Amino acid sequence: MGIFQSGKVVFYHPCNDETEYTQTADWTETTPTYSAGKVSNALAPTSGDAVGAFGTENEFVSNGSAEYNVVVALDSTRFAVVYRDVPETDGIARVGTLSGTDITFGAEYVFLSGNAYNLHATALSSTQFVVAYMDNTSSNHGAAKVGTVSGNDITYGASNEFYSAGSAYDNRVERLSATKFVVAFDMNANTAGARVGTVAGSDITYGATTNFLGSRATDISLVVMDSSKVVVCYKSDSTTYGESNVGTVSGTDITFGSQHQFAGFNMSEVEAVALSATTLVVFYRLASSSNGGSKVGTVSGTDITYGAEVKFQDSDAAFWHSAAKISSSQFIIAFKDYSDNNGTTRVGTVSGTGITYGSQSDFCTTGGSGPQYVRIAVVGSACVAAYQDQADSDHGTAKAAVLPTAASSLANPSGLGDFGAEKEYLSSSQQPLAGIARLTATTFAVCYSSATTGLARVGTVSGTDITFGAESTFEPAGAAAMDPMDAAALSSTKVVVVYMANSPAARNVRAGTVSGTDITWGAATSYFAASTNRNAITALDSTKFVIGYKRDSTTSGAAKVP
Repeated sequence: MGIFQSGKVVFYHPCNDETEYTQTADWTETTPTYSAGKVSNALAPTSGDAVGAFGTENEFVSNGSAEYNVVVALDSTRFAVVYRDVPETDGIARVGTLSGTDITFGAEYVFLSGNAYNLHATALSSTQFVVAYMDNTSSNHGAAKVGTVSGNDITYGASNEFYSAGSAYDNRVERLSATKFVVAFDMNANTAGARVGTVAGSDITYGATTNFLGSRATDISLVVMDSSKVVVCYKSDSTTYGESNVGTVSGTDITFGSQHQFAGFNMSEVEAVALSATTLVVFYRLASSSNGGSKVGTVSGTDITYGAEVKFQDSDAAFWHSAAKISSSQFIIAFKDYSDNNGTTRVGTVSGTGITYGSQSDFCTTGGSGPQYVRIAVVGSACVAAYQDQADSDHGTAKAAVLPTAASSLANPSGLGDFGAEKEYLSSSQQPLAGIARLTATTFAVCYSSATTGLARVGTVSGTDITFGAESTFEPAGAAAMDPMDAAALSSTKVVVVYMANSPAARNVRAGTVSGTDITWGAATSYFAASTNRNAITALDSTKFVIGYKRDSTTSGAAKVP
């Protein structure tokens, strides 16, 4: 029997009615026997260090080439891929549907006929996304459209320009809410700024533009920390250094704090991903070595502090990298590995301001010059990589892989962390038939028997350490409680135990009230007057539970609700 807690698992393992088995360290097929009852605690595993194998490729452009690829998740199985189709140079989007690692695409829907550049997109909801682009048909102005998805069909609203005074470069757009987004851009290779867009139906209106840099910014990346805070990361064209600013959103206004440097050297290909309201990871390619570097940024107000550099590619050059959040402590980065020209991915795990990277998992191994315009997105429990395959006439190609699982099951526990030290709740040689019930993320109740006495204790978990409070008696000495028992928590302060009592003979249930590490017990209530075994209990809510048991007289199973 096992109980999962926040970041931990606490369990006892009864293999039959007579003998108590408890696993304390390595998982083996033959579990060792212990005469005393013991509880072990293990940290739940971190996610695996690599995604699964990528599935078969699926082309979204098979007659021409695909540039400025972007993938945005719509829901757990659908995404939109946005791209420029060359030689037509149209701006196009298609809906992709995942089934396992297989991808099928709907029809193409053009949002700009001819000369779309510097594309980026973000999903507002499962049925809407916004695409931002430089419109070469309108003097290279910066514009955006809302795409509305119905099944595999896409319809677009009118074009709404966010920059009309010149050319808009390095456009990035990110969702604030289902009706609001931020777009960041470089203005005419001169200054860089951002503004808030508000969506009503398929129309867009904008707040004022606010500059975050008074000179040119390239390789702009934009992340949303929460609904009122964004971070823009970029290469300052005047210094070639990596800089960042925190933007605070109020209504349709955005204000930026001062610059915070993440790279005091020449670098390029800036990419960033937000993991939480206070944590982001920024990526870049070092000019000196072309290696791929990364740092964790911690946001406080409008300040950002960065940890030490950790390279996601240190053996050769990394190009076309793109990253996506998996969880509050993990992300996936996709890039072209110049050592073999393969397109590959790595999972990064953040702890504090440190990053550890898992092994590589390739999505493009077709040879030649490898992939370009690589983008990665997390779609449900999978990731989707979209890229231009230079070995296949620059076709637009996508592949999917299953993300690493967040936790291993007890049926396949190879990913469990190391167990902490065992702690005895009973040190006698009696059979401590036990039931364990979770109270909170850090406390549990264990109920057991010692000779003819029914006992219980509250255990408190800190990391992998367990401490027990004093014993409390729910069945007095001489009455006996020797059948397999079980326990369930109705709330953080209420536990119920089911057990056999011999004097008088009955199958009983009792409720205990927990205060700190103390338990006080109410009167026993009999649920069956004859002999039973394999008693089990589970809570339905804070006042109701179900008891299951085997009736010895008929060998049939039964259940009761009080």
